[in-house]
Amino acid sequence: GHAKSDNTQWIILGDLTTMYDFSGFWVTPMLREMKAKVNFVVMNNKGGQIFNRIFDSSLFLNSHDRHFQKMAEFWDWDFYDNPKEMKLSGLLNFIEINPSETETKKFWSDLDNK
Repeated sequence: GHAKSDNTQWIILGDLTTMYDFSGFWVTPMLREMKAKVNFVVMNNKGGQIFNRIFDSSLFLNSHDRHFQKMAEFWDWDFYDNPKEMKLSGLLNFIEINPSETETKKFWSDLDNK
């Protein structure tokens, strides 16, 4: 991507994509040097849950019980997983969202029934 110091950048990815691209955070020192403000959001639904809507089989899921705080710490990003504690005052913010499985199923069901 292209980060600029005069704009806040938002990146929103799923958990599996974030895991696959762990090494993409190698640019962290350069982002700090240019004082880029980046908010990285990972939707951690425990692995490929979108495939539940496509296939009638768990064969395509990549279920996991991982969280991303250690990844954020490894790359020296500020970490948030509680919206009430988010300040986003630092330059590099890593935000983990853990959607409820029950609420997710309800969301899709409500959407399908419209």
